[in-house]
Amino acid sequence: MNISDKVYKKIADSILEKIQEGNLPWNKPWNGGEGAAINIATNHSFRGFNAFYLSFMGEKYSTCRFMTYNQAKTLGGQVRKGEHGYIGFKPMTLKSKTRKDENGNPAMFVTYSAVTYFNVDQIDGLPEKYYKLEETEAREFNKIEECEKIVSSMPSKPEVKHEEQRAYYNPRLDCVNMPKPETFNSDEEYYSTLFHELGHSTGHETRINRSLKEGFFGNHAYSEEELVAEFTASFLCGTAGIEKGIIDNSAAYIQGWHKRISDDLTILIKAANKAQKAADFILNRKEKQEVQEPEKQAA
Repeated sequence: MNISDKVYKKIADSILEKIQEGNLPWNKPWNGGEGAAINIATNHSFRGFNAFYLSFMGEKYSTCRFMTYNQAKTLGGQVRKGEHGYIGFKPMTLKSKTRKDENGNPAMFVTYSAVTYFNVDQIDGLPEKYYKLEETEAREFNKIEECEKIVSSMPSKPEVKHEEQRAYYNPRLDCVNMPKPETFNSDEEYYSTLFHELGHSTGHETRINRSLKEGFFGNHAYSEEELVAEFTASFLCGTAGIEKGIIDNSAAYIQGWHKRISDDLTILIKAANKAQKAADFILNRKEKQEVQEPEKQAA
């Protein structure tokens, strides 16, 4: 096992261990105004899967501020015709009709009901304070030499742009868009996000040719690709020596997508194996081929 393989194994084991420890909160690592998704009607941050999912979907909008249809109506707003909301989950404590607790009373249990949330950009007529963002100071961005080496080592890498405050890979144009470096919480988070998008780009037909199926957010193919990309980012961060700054958030991100598919940990192992190939490609590691001696012809 070479040095890079040892790094990959160490990172993968650490992520799996953190996931098995319990529910991890995910935080968007750059400012698009606000990092974490909030229910602006109650001014409470979302938790669990809602936090992960709505923060991700909030990248489409100017803020990560959401509320329900009824909350918007109560505040004098109206969801625009044709807008589609995002399904979240609300915990509910109910009494069991069949089970009793140790005192003979109806046992209590927690279940979840689906709730539809809308971003404030989808709602007209709300008081101005629900749209207004507080200005944040841009911090100074400092390039990390080892990370820059990894980016430059990638063969036939896609163009990297900083045109929108969103992170994504466009397979049709074969380009990566990144939020501005100075808007990230740390330099390490910038490179982790860049490595994630470069991880996606390795699936392009001109590179590893991993199937980049476009589909509904959260379906199996989409979720599996997100797992591969984030494992790739984690492996590259480990190679660059910056994993301590990002490992918890990476584990939370992987946990969120894993829950969309299954509780089967073998899915994570398969994604990590694909990510190893992606990381090797970005690092321009070429496997040594066995060269066979030509057979001597009989005299």
